[in-house]
Amino acid sequence: MRRYISGQKSFEKEGKIMERAIIEYVKRSQEDDPDDHSKYKMYLKKMERIDLSQFTEQDAEIILKPFLYKWGGMGRTLGQKRCSGWESDIVKQIHSNSDQLGNFRAINFVSTNLMDFKKDIIKCYESFKTIVDRVAATKTLHIICPNFFPLWDNNIANAVRSELIKIVAETNKIELISMILEKIDNFSGKDYYRFMLVTQDFIERYKNTFLDLGKTYEKSVVKILDDFLWMTAHRPLSLFLQKSGTM
Repeated sequence: MRRYISGQKSFEKEGKIMERAIIEYVKRSQEDDPDDHSKYKMYLKKMERIDLSQFTEQDAEIILKPFLYKWGGMGRTLGQKRCSGWESDIVKQIHSNSDQLGNFRAINFVSTNLMDFKKDIIKCYESFKTIVDRVAATKTLHIICPNFFPLWDNNIANAVRSELIKIVAETNKIELISMILEKIDNFSGKDYYRFMLVTQDFIERYKNTFLDLGKTYEKSVVKILDDFLWMTAHRPLSLFLQKSGTM
């Protein structure tokens, strides 16, 4: 019994340190580029007023395109010949997926059973990926449904694999561990769905911290996750934990 209590206290201590790391990293993210965060909020407010079934090429030009170029840094990718005409093509896909996207707008990433929506998640992601590249696809999904679709790129994928594996391993959830370690197949819809499962589990472990940060910075929990993972990708979380004596 004494050994169990000791182990429980150690687990609780590590949890508190991780909460501090999340708070610190998200704070640093806000301080690094305040203008970046104000741009983000401005574009989201414009998009949330749009009826997706009535989304037009003009909406793509004045909202989606500047969001992807000025905030998302996707100008080089979307300016390539293979992406030519993406504005009109993305409008068609938004219309085609408007029912599913409308459903995703109405639910919350944190409290949703993702397995119930696996096919629709993969379908929406793949339909955008064929037009605007894999990274721009998640940014497009996110601006449309900021409370549901997390952002995803190479750096974030690597951060999840290298930095969160120990945390997930402590839960003894073998399936999630295998998802992290499994090879990413060209950022497919299946890969994105797996990423959502893993990060949802991580948020659930520190749910109150993420919710509090969302209120503090007036952002969705999904964007708070992105701020945390972005910082983790550039300033390894393992260093923070080592200094705190947890690794």
